[in-house]
Amino acid sequence: FWTEDPHRKIVHEQFSAGTVPFEFTKNWKFTILNNENVWAKAVNRVVVDKWTPEKAVDEMIARIKQVAG
Repeated sequence: FWTEDPHRKIVHEQFSAGTVPFEFTKNWKFTILNNENVWAKAVNRVVVDKWTPEKAVDEMIARIKQVAG
């Protein structure tokens, strides 16, 4: 029955596989960093503020260590 229609087969496979929780549900510190959008801040430093990528990444890593440390 499930293999007769390709759409039903795919839906059946998706529901059979189950769900996987997002990574931030496993560590609340990741949620803080996600809310602060540290990746976008680093990109903004490079594009808008004309920082070197190394300097922007160093700032991002420092913030990650501060929160997760």
